[in-house]
Amino acid sequence: MSTKTIAAVGVIAVAAAVAPYYCGKVTEDKFRAKIEQAELALGGGFKFRVLEYNKGWLSSEAVSSISVNGLPTAAVKLKHKISHGPYSYLGYGNVVTTPDLGPAAVQLERLGLPKEIMKIETGIAFGNRYNNKISSPPFEFRMGGEGIVWGGLE
Repeated sequence: MSTKTIAAVGVIAVAAAVAPYYCGKVTEDKFRAKIEQAELALGGGFKFRVLEYNKGWLSSEAVSSISVNGLPTAAVKLKHKISHGPYSYLGYGNVVTTPDLGPAAVQLERLGLPKEIMKIETGIAFGNRYNNKISSPPFEFRMGGEGIVWGGLE
């Protein structure tokens, strides 16, 4: 094998090893910036916080919260599953966000409601572009002759 071939293989191997770290760092920076922007966009009535950000090689996990200013006990936690790297659908990364309903999720499931009541999928493209998809499964809930029929959201 020639020296040029070995050098080319070495450069490709280093790039492949560094790319997930770089894309993960960019994804984390953009994730944190969007959390800050969301708070500013709502005029200060809500507080958005990143509670945890656990970095991984090709994926990470995060937990954030949204609360009404002055009512921190009414915070809603959100779980984020983040994939990143140069293999993330031709972008820096993808974030799948779902509400963390805690023990209430078990109660909702017992009532026949979906465990995952809402999902937001965010693609972080190269450049400064984002693609969001919000979905919620259809469900029907009846109690004592009254009920709710939700057709879902896609």
